[in-house]
Amino acid sequence: MKIWCLQHFEPEEAGLIGKWAAERGHDLATVRLYKGEALPKPGRHEALVVMGGPMNVDEDGKYPWLAPEKKLVASHIASGGRVFGVCLGGQLIARALGAKVTKNAQKEIGWHLVHIHPEARKSGPFKDFPESFTALQWHGDTFAIPSGAKHAASSDVCAHQAFTAGSGVIALQFHFEAEEKEVRDFVECFADELAEGGPYVQTPGEILAGLAEHAEPCKQALYKLLDRWAETAAG
Repeated sequence: MKIWCLQHFEPEEAGLIGKWAAERGHDLATVRLYKGEALPKPGRHEALVVMGGPMNVDEDGKYPWLAPEKKLVASHIASGGRVFGVCLGGQLIARALGAKVTKNAQKEIGWHLVHIHPEARKSGPFKDFPESFTALQWHGDTFAIPSGAKHAASSDVCAHQAFTAGSGVIALQFHFEAEEKEVRDFVECFADELAEGGPYVQTPGEILAGLAEHAEPCKQALYKLLDRWAETAAG
């Protein structure tokens, strides 16, 4: 499978998604939009991975690539193409499908429980996932569930953590893909945000310490999810 990875911000790389692609024999090409690289023109049988970033989905004036990126995501989904979105990427998918993206009640940063909805555990890409698992969160906004999509997960402070649309569209609010390097980069880049704190904002020490316990289970869950996503990638 040919995969185009849309990157919006230096630290938020493909991470484990890139390793998964290499191990499975997929061709992943990263497009660094923040460096002015041109958006791809994927064929219907190709796939998009849309990464995270600190920007809001509506900051078109500040980030000139945002508006055309939203059109690309919408048109690729409409054509039957496969899209996998993480954090901002999930929000861009939601917006492309006509759903709102708004401020969440609280910022959610650090390792927090995600709860998979019972229906999502019966079929689809989250089939047989555990009822709850711990994943890395790093967001202040949240997406609504688009019309026709299936609500897949929630957390204690964010009702909308994941949804699926059709057989090949998966949107996540949380980060399965971040390796130790990315997590350390997040902690460094967003030090001011962490210093502000909050009831659902962990300290840098807590976030880094959580890698030992949570990184490997997150990798295994990500690989399972991506394998299922790729099974339908031929359309």
